[in-house]
Amino acid sequence: MHPHMYGFVGERRITASPRGGWYGLSSRPLLSLIAGVQMPKPHLSLLRSMLVGLGRRAPAGTVGVVTSVLIGAAVLGSLSALHQFEARITPAPPLPPSPSSWLVGRAAARNDAACQLSLRVRDAAGDVVNNAAVSVVRLQDGAVVERFDARTDGRGTHRLIDMAPGHYDVTVDVPGMALNGVPTFHCPAAGGRRAFHDVELGVTDRAVTGVITGRQRAPLAMASVALWQDDSARTGLSGVVRVRTDASGRFQARLAPGRYVVNATADEHVPKTATLVVDATTTSFNMALAWSPAVRGVVVDELGAPIVGAMVAVGGAFDPRAKTSTVVTDQAGRFALPVHQGLELTITARGHGRVARAFLGTVDDIGRFQQVQLRAVAGRTVSGMVYGTDGGPIAFGAVHYRIKSLGLEGEAPTDGAGHFILDGMPNDHDVEVWAVGNASGAWGAQVATPARSQVALTFVPPAW
Repeated sequence: MHPHMYGFVGERRITASPRGGWYGLSSRPLLSLIAGVQMPKPHLSLLRSMLVGLGRRAPAGTVGVVTSVLIGAAVLGSLSALHQFEARITPAPPLPPSPSSWLVGRAAARNDAACQLSLRVRDAAGDVVNNAAVSVVRLQDGAVVERFDARTDGRGTHRLIDMAPGHYDVTVDVPGMALNGVPTFHCPAAGGRRAFHDVELGVTDRAVTGVITGRQRAPLAMASVALWQDDSARTGLSGVVRVRTDASGRFQARLAPGRYVVNATADEHVPKTATLVVDATTTSFNMALAWSPAVRGVVVDELGAPIVGAMVAVGGAFDPRAKTSTVVTDQAGRFALPVHQGLELTITARGHGRVARAFLGTVDDIGRFQQVQLRAVAGRTVSGMVYGTDGGPIAFGAVHYRIKSLGLEGEAPTDGAGHFILDGMPNDHDVEVWAVGNASGAWGAQVATPARSQVALTFVPPAW
């Protein structure tokens, strides 16, 4: 009930009449009541006239009091039914939609020294395209670790700020226009890199559809299809664009005529690359991927928090002639590591100065290896110096490390004094370290044993 109604009851005034009876209610409280009611001015004038007339013609005595109260209640009830006592508040104009929830969430902690990527989408006529779908994928060591979608604003632009380290592929998808993106953007660990791109979209009615299948020719849902063009054959794409299959394994890509490289990937399947030529007759393109079982799990620290960007490797069957099977954990610390039937499986995870290892036994029923948890603890630090043949330090170079029995290997930089640090190394295994580009390669490695964690490396430049 409107607060003025309580004022009306409180202001009721009863006076003695010359005849010993009682006057009815004064019209003044009612006029006070409607003073706060917000309605059109003609309505207010009419209401005031009615109440003044009622006050003058109010019957005497108790009957007059009751009659006035009933009439006043009827008037107020009618006003209430017409919503005249509701506050008339002009709503604030809605805020413009954000290009993406991801952008809003990151904007509060914006770091001007971090990487930033801005893009503006234009059509074939040069006009900006607002509300264009923008898909962004972040990769580390070739593995997708983050995906998010956004929309361009009213100026056809979208801006990414406070970007995490990694490589970024951007796909712009507008109905009736060919897919396009930006050249792959690299954000280094130190940040500080910025780029601005105009994404030009050409009109096309050529849509290539296809199906990605896997084991026993079953369609693969949510498979990723990446497309790009070699520099020598570039006709429509500025970078790598990515589309995904639906529940039936189908995908669609609107492409300008030209020659494309297609790479299809799916969980528990071997990636496959093929060539696609789009011309006036091209309408479909199918790919079949070979099944490859995978161990799935999560890497956490001592408190159970997920470790992002940890390297997970298969050990126990290291072949120096073959590339080590490794993956990188995603934003939730999860991993999917390809394996093969019959393998005596040992997996090791290393990241953020921590290391974990687990022996899982023989890979027979892959269903047993779908919820593996690796709890990583602080490992030892292997450090050292890289010297030249003249005895001086080799500044801003790199070293390669390898632990054969665990399948772990990678590179680390040297600083301005030729010093390097390798954190999170196992306490009970030898670590081979050699200078990258050394003439003798791995043959010139030094070994950091569990009893000795410091090594000195000599860099011998190649003879050529």
